[in-house]
Amino acid sequence: MASPKKLSVLIVHHAPLARFGLTRLVRSNRRFKVIGETGEAPVARRLFTANEPDLVVLSLTLQHGDGITLLNDFKKLDPTARALV
Repeated sequence: MASPKKLSVLIVHHAPLARFGLTRLVRSNRRFKVIGETGEAPVARRLFTANEPDLVVLSLTLQHGDGITLLNDFKKLDPTARALV
């Protein structure tokens, strides 16, 4: 029997320590895989476009942008995008 597909997660948070903790938490669950992490809005856009994650864990405060604008951008790129803010 094939194992179920892991859900891909993009971590976007301005604080490095928070990103580290969130990444460790997500990686501790076998159902998820972290496909990228950043604290910068432009980098998050590139990672989202390149990897099409199943879920984005998103902070409202970011370097070079903000979480609300970024979430709107994600929804324009993929109306089915899911985010945990």
